[in-house]
Amino acid sequence: MTDFAGSSNDHPYFEVVQQFKEICAVDDAVAQACIERADGDLQNAIIRFLNGDNGIAAEAEREAEAEAVINGGLRHRVVPNGASSSSSEGTPTPPPQPASPGWFATLLSYSPVRQLYESVVQIFAFVFGLLGGFFPAITSPEEDIRTFREEFESKYADVEAPLPWQHSTYSDVLKEAKSSVRFLLVYLHNPSHQNSEDFVRKTLCTNDFKELIERNAIILWGTNVRTTEGAKVAAALHETTSPSLVLICMRDNRLACVLRVSGAVARENLLAALQEGVNTNQRFLNAILNDRQRAPKPRSLSATKAQRELNNRLRREQEAEYERALEQDRKNLAERRRRESEHAENIRREEEEERLEEEKKQRLLEIRARLREEVAALPEAVTDIVRVSVRFPCGSKFDRKFASTDSLEILFNATLAHEKCPNDFSLLSSYPRKELHCAPEWYKEYGTVTESDAPIPTFKDAGIESSVVIMVRDNQA
Repeated sequence: MTDFAGSSNDHPYFEVVQQFKEICAVDDAVAQACIERADGDLQNAIIRFLNGDNGIAAEAEREAEAEAVINGGLRHRVVPNGASSSSSEGTPTPPPQPASPGWFATLLSYSPVRQLYESVVQIFAFVFGLLGGFFPAITSPEEDIRTFREEFESKYADVEAPLPWQHSTYSDVLKEAKSSVRFLLVYLHNPSHQNSEDFVRKTLCTNDFKELIERNAIILWGTNVRTTEGAKVAAALHETTSPSLVLICMRDNRLACVLRVSGAVARENLLAALQEGVNTNQRFLNAILNDRQRAPKPRSLSATKAQRELNNRLRREQEAEYERALEQDRKNLAERRRRESEHAENIRREEEEERLEEEKKQRLLEIRARLREEVAALPEAVTDIVRVSVRFPCGSKFDRKFASTDSLEILFNATLAHEKCPNDFSLLSSYPRKELHCAPEWYKEYGTVTESDAPIPTFKDAGIESSVVIMVRDNQA
């Protein structure tokens, strides 16, 4: 029997040994011996112990029998030291006496004690059956994985994103992670835990989680901790919290647990932690892959297949990287074309506005030339004369005589026809200082016109009867 430290976490059945100690109230040595004889099966170990097999005694018997076989070749009677050879040859050897029963078997020979013992065993089996998980059914690892897959896919058939589970045993999936130099993510599922339902539906089986698994080429493997295979894996990984995720990869040419995430963790925090764990340990996998590429390999079928798979994986990664870069280039090209189109549209709009403005100026010049001819052809007033002096912002001026019954529009036309008049202007009388309503309706296209429903008044209606100084105001100055 191998010696282990009493409380060392390195024992492969550490958690099972602790449970056996609590149930049967024995020390570390007896608990380890019973659990090892039962191959890690807690229920089988408890039943054997209650039937009188404490592990250490059985181990001692096996060692004694093995020693007898080695020393004698066959099972011989041991001769006492004081007996002579003649006596051993001449005197018949009495038959060996049966060993006296142990105190536990003697105690069970009494009917009341035996009935009490059977009742206690049944009570233990019933209680631990209610607790769930102490007595998992004895099944093969393949059956446990198949059961987990069928139950999981049946219960969570309506999830957001079904996951690409690896349906092999734990030992096989470890070999695959080691041979393919990939990350292995182990999910320990407890169907009776209160957080498992929400964790699976809202965190695990989601598009974000699936995209992370596929992006990093992670091998995803899960098991039910209530099965024999799941209990052994949970004990080997020293995980007791549910739900649990353990990230495993190659480091220094051996598999190691590089990240543990336990309990109800938010999806964003879980994805960030897993991605950080992958990014932190990716260099170890790259180093192993580089070493394998540089190392000379025997020309065999298996080596050729492994090399081909590695080359295919690298090619797929390169193609995925190329596709991502190509997609980014497409986005950049579309954005550049959009900016160029907007710039061209702005230039076209500005040119159109300049063309329209130039056409408007040309039309105004034509109007001013026509008004200049019309004003020159008007006769000067001879009665009820109003003398008007028009002064421009540049300092120029002109004087003209108007009849008091003339419309102020004639004053406006005479002013606009002058070469020193700005294109957008208003007329103001000097005293009293006020703006004159004299611009016609057609002038709105070219300058400022005061809104008014009344018609343009005459000089007399505007209160101008003798002489007046009119100021020209440039509205664009």
